[in-house]
Amino acid sequence: MAGITAVSALRAALAAEDAAIYGYPVAGAQPVTAQAFYSLPFPVHDRTSAMALAAHLEDGVTRAYLGIVAVTDQRLRDFGAVAMQTSAERAAYWRGSTQAFPGLEP
Repeated sequence: MAGITAVSALRAALAAEDAAIYGYPVAGAQPVTAQAFYSLPFPVHDRTSAMALAAHLEDGVTRAYLGIVAVTDQRLRDFGAVAMQTSAERAAYWRGSTQAFPGLEP
C-alpha cells in the first residue's frame, strides 16, 4: 500500500460511508432521508474550529445512539451501546478530552 497517504485513505473511507448511506434505502433498510442542507452550529475558519465541529457532530451521533440504548430489545441496546462508545471515542479524540456523560449536555 505504498503511496497511500492518510488523507487519501480517509477520503476513501468517507466515500465508502457515503455510498453506504446512499445504498441502504435501496436495500430496504429505510433510513431517514438526508436533508438537502444542514446548518452548522458555528463558523469553521481554522483547525481549532474544525476540530470543535467534529467533536460537536460526534456528540450528536452519541446522543442519537443513547436513545437506542433505552429501547427494550436487548440486541438493539447492545448495538446502541457499542455505537455510542465509538462515537464518544471519536468526540474525545477531536476534543482532546473525554466527558463524564458523553452525548448529554453538561
